[in-house]
Amino acid sequence: MIIFYNKRTRNITGVSMIMNDTSTKLKEPTLKSSYPKNTPPDIAYFFTPNDATIANELWAYKLKFNKRGKAESVERKPPLPYIQLSTDAPEKDGHGIPEIVADGKQQCNITASVRDHNGSILTHFREPVTFKTTGGVLFDREVKCKNGVAKTTLRSVEETLTPTITAPGCVLGEMEIEFVLETVFK
Repeated sequence: MIIFYNKRTRNITGVSMIMNDTSTKLKEPTLKSSYPKNTPPDIAYFFTPNDATIANELWAYKLKFNKRGKAESVERKPPLPYIQLSTDAPEKDGHGIPEIVADGKQQCNITASVRDHNGSILTHFREPVTFKTTGGVLFDREVKCKNGVAKTTLRSVEETLTPTITAPGCVLGEMEIEFVLETVFK
């Protein structure tokens, strides 16, 4: 297998595996067979043993370079942490989405927990988490994590919304909170 990468960023840009030639014989790829016209100037390559799983998951791999800056192997990246959201807003009408009254006064707390691929909170994570919403009023948009947890408060308006929470190097987390008429709570 030939692995192509950007010389500047060192990110994998593509792979070329065993190919059929015109006589239907299998052959190893070459730079010329992979780029028959012109190789882009920022593309470099190296050969590695055939590993079919990399072809479908380029994002999950990274290159290892030797001290002279030459690519020498490829390895799987560790899974990204993810954000798990929770709220203290109650779920009253049985459809699984927490609600607060749409009166512009009611509010709820939103907690973002940064977790590893096993579900454990990353207590060493102290980066800021950015809270975003498509409606309502957030009290704090960027909150630095303490022991892997960040919190903010959301005040209602008269609409349904989906807050979206992001953090550097983490998989996006999102949740819905409905702003409903007061009759749902009676």
